Amino acid sequence: DARDFFSDLKRKCRASTVLVPQEVYSDWQDIKIWATQKGGHRAMSLLQERLESCYESERLRVNVPVDCRWSAKKWEQQLKAWQTESGAVVIAWPPNWRNPEGGGAKELWIFPGVVCGKSSRAYAEKRIRMKFDEDGALDDDAVVAGPAVAVANAETDGASAGVGSTAGTPIVAAGAEGRPPVSWSKYQDLNGYKYWYREPDGKWFYEGDKKWNKFFHDVNQRYWWWETDTGDWFYEPPSKL
Repeated sequence: DARDFFSDLKRKCRASTVLVPQEVYSDWQDIKIWATQKGGHRAMSLLQERLESCYESERLRVNVPVDCRWSAKKWEQQLKAWQTESGAVVIAWPPNWRNPEGGGAKELWIFPGVVCGKSSRAYAEKRIRMKFDEDGALDDDAVVAGPAVAVANAETDGASAGVGSTAGTPIVAAGAEGRPPVSWSKYQDLNGYKYWYREPDGKWFYEGDKKWNKFFHDVNQRYWWWETDTGDWFYEPPSKL
């Protein structure tokens, strides 16, 4: 169907070349057309009609709160997390949302995933609205940085960790004033894989990630996770899964 469409477009608009990306390398793609000015305008109109037809049946739009001031890095982390969790395709609009002069993302466009179909789109919308409701009007400083955390290896009797290794008692240093506290929550994606997600910066990982190690604290009788690359760690909250 797509091949026939572009073939007809070239013929109707007398375009010498229509270049469509063979691979998806970004969330927004360029289609290049070589034609006369009149033919080029007609080709653009036909392409827009085709896209609008697709949007009408497949796209779900969510407005980004006007007081949401996330950084581009935060947006990229969050978009990836939403897509991984739901299986849907989530795109930020307008195309130049990464450019600070563009004012950031104004809308999120959600399309059904290949595997889960429109159920993935509905689930993604639910998670996105929940996230906006939880965060409220967070600015860049509030989102990107959490409280400072330090881990000390205090020599404590019986503080043994799992996997045959020994670790001390984790001690959390005081957080910087004005920073929101970090919190980890456990979720499960549509394929049944469990992962951990950290507020407020959007850091996450799947259980089974080799960079993360799970231990058990004999004294506190609690499990805790430690990342080998960064030294990040946290105690597991009461499980809901």
